[in-house]
Amino acid sequence: MKKLYLVIIACLLAGQATAEPLEGVGRLITSVGKLASCIFPVEVSRIDGKNVSPGRQMFTLSAGVHTIEARAVVDVGICVHIKRSASRAKIGPITIQIETGKDYYLGLNVNATRRKDWKLEVWRVKGDAFDVTN
Repeated sequence: MKKLYLVIIACLLAGQATAEPLEGVGRLITSVGKLASCIFPVEVSRIDGKNVSPGRQMFTLSAGVHTIEARAVVDVGICVHIKRSASRAKIGPITIQIETGKDYYLGLNVNATRRKDWKLEVWRVKGDAFDVTN
């Protein structure tokens, strides 16, 4: 029973730590797409030339300019103009200006019919990233 209380307290403390904004940082979120607009979630491979761990879906980045490299697996059934052979894509990098306290949602825009015209884009920016009312 004592262990259960410790686990609950640890979880509550962890939740408080992530709810408060950190000074001088913004967040990059890659796990959410806008499928109705043919914008797919991405997996970031490099930030500012440095490899990142595969599978991460959120990154806390210092305010300033960052270069992001990513790839995506595109569901060809969602966007009818995409040919099956184009379902995997590695796209050129994007440069993003991160501002303190904001969330940046990054995805792969596949609205173009030619694969070479697909691009990474920030499709949503939330004001105060740590304000759950936004």
